[in-house]
Amino acid sequence: MLQQRSRTYGLLAGNYQPNLQLRLEELERRNQLLEAEVERLRVFRDYAYTDPLTEIPNRRFYYERLLQEIARSRRGNHALALALVDLDLFKEINDEVGHRGGDQVLKFFSQFLRVNLRQEDVLCRIGGDEFAVLMPDTTAERAAVFFDRVRGKLHQIEISIRRPAEVNSFIQLWTSGIQGGLPAGRPD
Repeated sequence: MLQQRSRTYGLLAGNYQPNLQLRLEELERRNQLLEAEVERLRVFRDYAYTDPLTEIPNRRFYYERLLQEIARSRRGNHALALALVDLDLFKEINDEVGHRGGDQVLKFFSQFLRVNLRQEDVLCRIGGDEFAVLMPDTTAERAAVFFDRVRGKLHQIEISIRRPAEVNSFIQLWTSGIQGGLPAGRPD
């Protein structure tokens, strides 16, 4: 009886090795398909969350991230500043130099803000000429000081589309902050 079991086991072990190899190959193939699907979904997510003109996060991303940052701020009792930036006379730019010129101004402005923000700050385009900036661990007062410096830098820059234009005169800013779970704000 013992000898008979050992022969049966030997037969199973011999057949098991090729089946294991086939199963591993099948799992590898499925894994590759899943990785390709994950990458495809990543691309779709990027399209869903990115403004195609300025290549910065859009309104959909902003709303999700805002809720996350508010929760983080309250949970850790950290400051959080929200700045809403509006290129106030943007319609006049579009009327004067056309939509392509207006698009150039939007691209310039979004990139200008992006390079002047800290890595942890989040810049989003939430409307035609409206931007939101989430500034974790920043009070409304510190955000206002930061944007005063941004205005100063913009005052030194002229954008030439058809004729020179000063972008700084188009900025209106409103900042609000959460400190210790309580709202604080400063319209500018």
